[in-house]
Amino acid sequence: MKKLLVGLVILVLSVVLLTGCSGIVTPPPEEIPIDLIREYTGRDYVRRWANGVINVYDETNFEGLQGILDEINTAIDGPVVFQLSDNSNAQIKIIFEELTSGIASSVRIEFIADEMINALIRIDPSTAECAVYPTALLVSVGIKANQSITQEVSVVLYWLYRLEPGYPLT
Repeated sequence: MKKLLVGLVILVLSVVLLTGCSGIVTPPPEEIPIDLIREYTGRDYVRRWANGVINVYDETNFEGLQGILDEINTAIDGPVVFQLSDNSNAQIKIIFEELTSGIASSVRIEFIADEMINALIRIDPSTAECAVYPTALLVSVGIKANQSITQEVSVVLYWLYRLEPGYPLT
């Protein structure tokens, strides 16, 4: 019985040492594509949503939104999940709003320290098309990409959400 208890204590201590208090495993820096993350985020440190479920409210009723969220969730494969919600006070809110001529979408993100807490995606109804949504959603989850969710973007999302908010990318 003592051997079993000692074994459990060693296992628990090993997990705590590897994951830290947050439960996120921080891999050795040489395994992280730091330059790629920095390129796609435009930052020298990690700014992202805290672990957990992030609700997305879509006032525009875009039919393809669930598919985009599924792609993002598949890429992240982990501690953060983005899900559609009927709550108009969700952390991410998508609305129609007339924007300056030629601008199809705008994203405003609020932070506390390095954690995203709210995002407002404004889509101009006169220029709204399917291609606007993936780009706007990627910005709202921390990636600056003028494209769909490519393999490279998926890699960046995966690693971004493996690192703690504030983690240095230098």
